[in-house]
Parts: sequence; structure tokens; C-alpha cells
Amino acid sequence: MAYDEIYRIVSSRALAVSSAGGAQASTTAFGSQTYAVRLYAPGTVSSTSGCRIAIGLSNVTVSSTADVYLPANWPEIWKVSPGQTIAALSNDAGTFSLNIVELTK
Repeated sequence: MAYDEIYRIVSSRALAVSSAGGAQASTTAFGSQTYAVRLYAPGTVSSTSGCRIAIGLSNVTVSSTADVYLPANWPEIWKVSPGQTIAALSNDAGTFSLNIVELTK
């Protein structure tokens, strides 16, 4: 049996995310052992709740309409590389803390 989806927790942090009209928030670079992240955006479920995210190297920017949509209350695991960052922006008028858990194999 393969255990490809089993990870160890490296660290956890919260990123304060602004409303869609506000400025994007970005993390510092992921650690040298981070190869995946679990993202969770808490909130009331609606057609516009959640946030937009972009993952990349330094100075990554996120679009409020074109980037990846992370629905509220829907945890997702994304592959990343050490040194990458996440930028996030709320998809609606709400503000919240995006929960980011850095993971390694």
C-alpha cells in the first residue's frame, strides 16, 4: 500500500487576509523542508466566500478575479517548493486569517 498523501507537520501560521478591495497579503518564504502546504480559509459558506491564492517565488501577486479560488471551509493540500511564498486576497468583503500548515514527507 502506498502512502503518498501522508505528511509531517513542519510549522503552522496564520496569514491575515484583506477584503477583495484591499491589499494582498503574502507569507515569508517556506522552509527548506517544505514540499506541500495545507490551506484552510475559515468563513461562512456562500458563492463568494473564501479567497484567491497564488503560489510562487518572491514578489508573487494575486488577482481578485483570475487566480486560484480556495472556497471557505474547504481544506486543500498543494505541492510547493522550498523558498516559495503564498499571496492571498479575500474573494469578498470579509477578512479572516488563512491557516497555512507547512508539510514535508
